[in-house]
Amino acid sequence: MPASKFKLEQNKFFAAAKKAGVAARLEDELYWFARLLRENYDLKLFLEDARLSAAYKKKRLAEILPAHLSQNFRELVDNLINAGRREMFTAVAREFSRRLSQETGLVIGEVLSAAPLTKGNRQAVEKVMSKIKKAPVLFRYRLVPTLLGGICVNLSDGEVWNVSLDYKLGELKEALVK
Repeated sequence: MPASKFKLEQNKFFAAAKKAGVAARLEDELYWFARLLRENYDLKLFLEDARLSAAYKKKRLAEILPAHLSQNFRELVDNLINAGRREMFTAVAREFSRRLSQETGLVIGEVLSAAPLTKGNRQAVEKVMSKIKKAPVLFRYRLVPTLLGGICVNLSDGEVWNVSLDYKLGELKEALVK
């Protein structure tokens, strides 16, 4: 399927989810599934295996995915499998988040940290980012044990606010090399 036609299908699913009042839920489900694919290489390989039929993949996914996932999510996943675009799950999730953010004015992002953030720390991050972006925020929090310290905020529009020790050490190394 040509990329332009696929884009139209993605727009159709966004419009349908918005009309049904489940766009935020679908965005959350797509985020979850894209993250699952990043972290579960076997699932990613299963979906990208050209030897397996689309019908078989959809059947197996229906068996293993949680029952509470929306019909909109299931239709979008089926659409991607039918179109032979399984590799695009992450890109579709990212685009859906970006579009929802644009249409609602909500700043959507992911906060990475080496250690769990307390409720107070989360509220502080959200307050600061809401003030900077002049909009309400919706953040998901993820632990990244390899991060030395601090946090990294990845926004759905591609903007990154990195105040981690890793980043600062990288800046220092670059300055010393010059």
